[in-house]
Amino acid sequence: MTIIRKSSMIAGTILLALVAAAYAQTPSAQPAQNPVPEGTSPETLKANTRLVVVDVIATDSKGQPITGLKQEDFRVFEDGREQKITDLIFREPAKSPSAPAPLEPNVFTNVPQLQHASSINVVLLDEINGEFASHAYAEERLEKFLGSAPALQLTAIFALEKKKVTLLHDFTTDTKALKQTLGGYKPRGINRMELQGAMASPFLTKGAFHTDETTIENTLGALKSLAQILAGYPGRKNLIWISEAFPVSLFADGIGQGGLNTSVSQMMHTSPSSGLPAGQQEATQLQVQGFSPEDFNPAAGRSFASEITEVANALMNAHVSLYPVDAAGLGKNDRIASQSVMNTMAAGTGGRAFYNSNALDTGIRSSIDDGSTYYTLSYYPNNKLWNGKFRIIQIGTSHPDVNLRYRAGYYALDPELVKDPKQIAADLSEALTLDAPATTAVLFKAGVVPSDKEHNKVLVNFAIDPHTVSFTQKDDGLHHAQVSCAVVVYSEKGSFVKQEANNLNATLKPENYQKLMQQYFPCQKTVDLRSGKYILKLGVVDRVTNLIGTTTAKVTVP
Repeated sequence: MTIIRKSSMIAGTILLALVAAAYAQTPSAQPAQNPVPEGTSPETLKANTRLVVVDVIATDSKGQPITGLKQEDFRVFEDGREQKITDLIFREPAKSPSAPAPLEPNVFTNVPQLQHASSINVVLLDEINGEFASHAYAEERLEKFLGSAPALQLTAIFALEKKKVTLLHDFTTDTKALKQTLGGYKPRGINRMELQGAMASPFLTKGAFHTDETTIENTLGALKSLAQILAGYPGRKNLIWISEAFPVSLFADGIGQGGLNTSVSQMMHTSPSSGLPAGQQEATQLQVQGFSPEDFNPAAGRSFASEITEVANALMNAHVSLYPVDAAGLGKNDRIASQSVMNTMAAGTGGRAFYNSNALDTGIRSSIDDGSTYYTLSYYPNNKLWNGKFRIIQIGTSHPDVNLRYRAGYYALDPELVKDPKQIAADLSEALTLDAPATTAVLFKAGVVPSDKEHNKVLVNFAIDPHTVSFTQKDDGLHHAQVSCAVVVYSEKGSFVKQEANNLNATLKPENYQKLMQQYFPCQKTVDLRSGKYILKLGVVDRVTNLIGTTTAKVTVP
């Protein structure tokens, strides 16, 4: 049985459990007595609070970071209207990072074990967009860059393959380990002779970027998966996307600081209560209200508007900034369209684009260095209408000669809209395949032990971080949440054995909700297994937001 067939079977069985959960009403989830999982980030977004968190890079005319700015030095506007800043935090690389506390025996977690990292770097090798020759050349340059042994912040390497994202090496500062992993990697279905031939002629001129609906779908799915994988890591994530072709834009042209944000300097000189001057505010509002992904979807056939909206929001909520690096270098093709997409995506997420250079290592080096020193500010938007439209964020400072870079805005999606159970099941089943990287959008710890009372039973106790679950306060004054926990069992050799899922519909009084937020959200599942050694994929899904957390565990049944 192939991995794809396994995934389909798991999706079907989990789907039945999730549909059945719609009819099962659990009166309440009682708060447990242990603290929330260690490593929880206090700035984790909860959909019902609508807290908007923005990372801001402040530099001088030479590109050097500016420190010492205070909350009162910033002003934030959303669609031309000023917002009240609720918090400002300065981030910089830790001088002496501490090691994480070891886990107890038989306890597993997806809580990132990175301590005091202001930002982390993710290198994404794109194997499906553009010419293979450029992919191979880019990987060769990246390998040489790592071989130069530069000082490196925490960095991981992923590959965007045909239908999934593959983790090649987890986060590390060891450049030798990253170089060794990269040297041993080859795209699936490519032999070494083809790889050497491609490196010999890295720049082709025919310009076949192989961008079709399937490729666009796979690319958006990969970016969505990365957002789920990285969501629980604290701080800013620099996603260095090395590719020759970028098939879809997440934002409209001109949405970055050089486009619709050009009026921010005027706003800084208006009354804080008035926002834009009379007349200009109305004009800006008209620009924003008509903006939707349909206006810039590049696909000639199928519309990817809803997928684009979901992916863009997922990346921005996970604090992911895009750094597209053009693997084509100085080729002969007309690459204006591709470079325009690169600029738009980078500006929309607060990153930078690198192209028109054969020195790819320079772009990679600049991407890794960028964004390690920055400010994180947050606010609750005044506009409470969640209509799915894009809202433009504009930030200014009263200090002269300060350049600011930040994400362009966000889509005002209503998280309380009912999600498609089939999509939830498909996303969860994909995340629970054996070779899928851990996802961190919902954080948890789990104790996995054979039962002392019942032979051949394994108990899995989930302790879910409630700060990563969406609670909604309804007209009844109670706090509601919908959570499912799942266990997929594989043999020691990787064959699918079985799966189990449990569903909770929590309804909490305000006092119990406050207690729960200081402890953890419990979920338990018992799995019947014969004697032997097993690999478990553990997963939690928030059925309101469709956010997922997964990790891998091992257990021996005597």
